[in-house]
Amino acid sequence: MQATLDKNSGPHSYCERNSHGQSVDLWLSTKELVPGVIDCLFDNMALRYNSTNKTYSNTPGVTLDGSVDFGGVDGLNYLDKGVKLSGYFATLISRLEKTLNYTVGKDLRGAPYDWRLAPDGLRQSVVGAASSLPYFTRLKQLVEDTYTLNNNRAVVLLTHSMGGPVALSFLQLQTTEWKTTYVAGFMPLSPPFGGAVSTMLALVSGDTLGVPIVSHKIFHPIQSTCASGPWLFPQPSLWPSTDVLLTAGSTVYTSSNYTQLTSDLGLAQAHNMFVDGVNALALGAFEPPHVRVEVLRGTGVATMASLVYSDRFVSGTVPNAPVERYEYAGDGTVNDRSLNRGKEWMGKQTELVRYWKYENTSHFGILKSDEALDQIVSLLVTFE
Repeated sequence: MQATLDKNSGPHSYCERNSHGQSVDLWLSTKELVPGVIDCLFDNMALRYNSTNKTYSNTPGVTLDGSVDFGGVDGLNYLDKGVKLSGYFATLISRLEKTLNYTVGKDLRGAPYDWRLAPDGLRQSVVGAASSLPYFTRLKQLVEDTYTLNNNRAVVLLTHSMGGPVALSFLQLQTTEWKTTYVAGFMPLSPPFGGAVSTMLALVSGDTLGVPIVSHKIFHPIQSTCASGPWLFPQPSLWPSTDVLLTAGSTVYTSSNYTQLTSDLGLAQAHNMFVDGVNALALGAFEPPHVRVEVLRGTGVATMASLVYSDRFVSGTVPNAPVERYEYAGDGTVNDRSLNRGKEWMGKQTELVRYWKYENTSHFGILKSDEALDQIVSLLVTFE
């Protein structure tokens, strides 16, 4: 994420307030994670939700670009473009260039999105966004442009993680005629189609995201404002009320009392999102995309199954880190029941639905797995 700044205030006197029209890197930039400076980052990235009209906005004076290099790949090659060891899609992109002779900007294109948002935010104009057009509008245009640029060849949507539910929501909004013309297929990697227990950690007390030697609370000010958190909480259809997801002292939380959870924590914005049905968007009814689907996912990695907090929640206070309970049915981030959910479509759509599972392969590791990458290459050549 990048932004231009023209703010009247900030949490500290040393926070940059005016970037004079120049873009500054926000996420993920290691220099923004320095103690003290990170407060400036939180202020710049906080998402605001208006429950009255169900709209989203950024911090006043912040024009945020969540789709850096849209149509290119510089927005998703690396988590931090200044640190080449932080590769995200870089290995996959290189493989596709070398084995299939794909060309970035022509038949290999990136469509990064503002991951703070749920589908309702991705289909509306967000106040303070770099583009006045909704993300889904721009994505539809990118697909059509890519189709035209490649002699009217239909496009494969290849996603990772939350990108799977995002693309699913997008496809659910399109007509059958449009999909038949422009979309050859959908290839989600590691898709949390039913949410994940790990998303609860981020909202409740903060997730370190694997960054070493940092407090669990460090990213909480951002994570607790995101709509994507409530959206990807475990779906009630997969985690019934008999499944204990989280305990705080003697209080038990399941998929049936998410609103009580957010009220007890004093997270009014997240509470309103649950009340407004954000958790059910695209994933509640889980309608099929009605295009060919090839799912690639890992398994056999310790995956969060429940959280145990020693004390009851105090409104407005970030709880101490919990004891995490694990299961090995998952990819380290997403639980098996969520990764497997797309199999439901086998009886709900006539288009092909297939699953490819890789043992001892993690959520992010699949993007560097030779076995998975070889399979991606083999599948892509079969799409018409």
